[in-house]
Amino acid sequence: MIVKVRVSVGKEKSLIVKNGKELLVNLKSVARDGKANLELVRVLKKYFNGKNKIEGMNVRVKDIKIIKGLKSRDKIVEVNCY
Repeated sequence: MIVKVRVSVGKEKSLIVKNGKELLVNLKSVARDGKANLELVRVLKKYFNGKNKIEGMNVRVKDIKIIKGLKSRDKIVEVNCY
């Protein structure tokens, strides 16, 4: 599954809001040394395994890959679901 993500960093609390086909993600981490990207992957894992879980879907950290936008607010993320 391909997901469009818009990231805001340095927020008080990590949070994901669905906006149409895009996910708006607030992260606590700052965009330095890949810390925000690591937090993004962890937050997405929690999101897809939590209340938004599709039946039979199990997402691990290694199943989430940022395929475009490593140094940008706007990212395209690939999520492999098993």
